[in-house]
Amino acid sequence: MKKAIGASVAVMALALFAAGVFAITETISATAETTIEETCGLSITAGNPIAFGQLIAGGNPSLAQPVSVKNTGSVSTTGFTVYGDGWQTNPVTVPMDVSRTSVSDDNELSWTNLALSSSPVPIFDGIVLNGETKIPEFRLSIPAGQAAGTYTQTITFTASC
Repeated sequence: MKKAIGASVAVMALALFAAGVFAITETISATAETTIEETCGLSITAGNPIAFGQLIAGGNPSLAQPVSVKNTGSVSTTGFTVYGDGWQTNPVTVPMDVSRTSVSDDNELSWTNLALSSSPVPIFDGIVLNGETKIPEFRLSIPAGQAAGTYTQTITFTASC
């Protein structure tokens, strides 16, 4: 007998819920939180690739070649550096001291003739404001006796914030 009563109570409760007599609503919430990190990012907006043109070993250095580098981040950099790998001509890597790629972080009047090295070197006092574009200029001179050929080098800018 107990089984029959239990079954009819369950059917009755189901019928009441279906009819909308007992509408139970429960709402719960979750709190969401995030932190938006400050960023500094770099983009080369002009001057890539750097085209030094044809040069003569032992001759005059190239004209200054500007490269526009923009901080695309939300904060100013606390460090801004540049470095270059060795010059390459297929399949030989030429040591850094065979040629000089120099960088100026201002203009012709304050040319520092900073030799580009394989270690990061700070330029512009390490500061590039968010949204600001800096334009370092590069020159290349080829020492006398350097073999003729087409050479390539990768120049890398880094930013920290």
